[in-house]
Amino acid sequence: MDNLALFRMEDFRAFKGEIIDEILKAMGSAKAVSEDKLISRTELAQILGVSKASITTYKNNGMPYKMVKRRPYFKLSEVENYMDLKNRKIKTKKG
Repeated sequence: MDNLALFRMEDFRAFKGEIIDEILKAMGSAKAVSEDKLISRTELAQILGVSKASITTYKNNGMPYKMVKRRPYFKLSEVENYMDLKNRKIKTKKG
């Protein structure tokens, strides 16, 4: 039988933030996307390994974006800064 692990939501969010950090760091050396190029919600979801719905949630919670022809687009550098700031806040709340 498979082991079932239960996590507190706070721990899960911190873990998710750490995974996103690792993905973004790994991309740092071999970036296929320029940090200043605008990327779509779908592209960003693929880069971060999350769903498009998660990107919408991040956007609604303050992740920076630009509207182009009524669609949100993101700068990777701004997303990285947002994720770093968000992770610092989560870690500060713990300690």
